[in-house]
Amino acid sequence: MQSVQPSSDDLVASFADPLPYQEINDLIDEKLVTNFGQNKFLADESCQSIVHDRVFEQWFSEQPDLSKWIQEHATKFFLIVTNIHRIGKSASNQRSVMDKMQQIYANRIDDSLLPLTFGCQLKCMKGKIHFDCDNSLHPVHQIFRTWDYYEGIEFLNLQKKFTAPVFRKEKFIYELDPEIILPIRALNGRNVVDNRGCFGEVERLEMKQEHQDSFTEVRNPTSAIFFAH
Repeated sequence: MQSVQPSSDDLVASFADPLPYQEINDLIDEKLVTNFGQNKFLADESCQSIVHDRVFEQWFSEQPDLSKWIQEHATKFFLIVTNIHRIGKSASNQRSVMDKMQQIYANRIDDSLLPLTFGCQLKCMKGKIHFDCDNSLHPVHQIFRTWDYYEGIEFLNLQKKFTAPVFRKEKFIYELDPEIILPIRALNGRNVVDNRGCFGEVERLEMKQEHQDSFTEVRNPTSAIFFAH
């Protein structure tokens, strides 16, 4: 059996300092918070801070247009794509992140499409993604068809960690995916039971402030919401 030799840049990467995509993943891990259901998510403010960090700016210093698109329109796409390659270290992983973001930029795909729901099953054909539904001309479908199957599945599994909803004062009804992670945390690190009855209890919780989108002119850091169950 013929052995596969690592490329020269992969060999260099194994001895060099952490690659930018690894440092971005370290920042993601560092900034993850846990909600009241013990699910980890990245708050909106943290997403923005990562794509304005020196690591990101140095990595994309020679591609200002792509950098600006990510910072202004595709921050979460970038973080999810980078997080797909959170395990291991190789220059090819870093190239894969860059190639995918170039695809996303070329098709002007932005975070307004997240979380992605295709309405059909993804199947594996020759290691690539195949959509088990009518052929769609939507750019996202076209891009996903070029990805390895495991990358597409990882994207769909990881996206909920980066797409906690922002609740806006002008909108009162939200249709949320059952798997969405709500940006609500236990008050002072634990749920405070305010009342109990024969049919359940009411707990006082707090929502991450950057996910409230100014319900009041000045956000009250001690404001709470009440969760009945």
